[in-house]
Amino acid sequence: MKFLNKYLILIDRNISTRIFTHILPFYAYDIPHTCGPDPKICCQFDFKRGMDSLSSCPWGIDSIPINDENIQERSQLLLDQYRKKAQLFRTNVLFIQLGDDLRYKYIAEAKRQFENYDKLLTYINQRTDWNVHVRFSWIYIFFLNKFKLDSIWYIK
Repeated sequence: MKFLNKYLILIDRNISTRIFTHILPFYAYDIPHTCGPDPKICCQFDFKRGMDSLSSCPWGIDSIPINDENIQERSQLLLDQYRKKAQLFRTNVLFIQLGDDLRYKYIAEAKRQFENYDKLLTYINQRTDWNVHVRFSWIYIFFLNKFKLDSIWYIK
């Protein structure tokens, strides 16, 4: 893979006028608007809100720490939003942001997000009957996986 000035070079095999784009389908790119179509559910997975924080979810249902008693219900709720979002795309690789402007300024917030999501992702991945794999990643990995699935684009 070659990078030019930190930009990924995309080459169309057909040398056509196709352009690869990606959209964020909901209102904004903050956590309440990225996991799926229902911000009052997605906001519950923004672990900065409501937990010893000055900000809370505008929809009145704040996040709660993930534990053994609630992990199945919380995982199902989050995965339902992921599946609904996935219906908007013609791929099985889904990009879901876990942050926005001025997030993760403090280690406590990053730790809280990571620890709760790590529990959720581990549980979801252990449920082989759910037929899904979720992971922490970077936008770069999303595009690599997307290009692997799409025969039109490749990275040179």
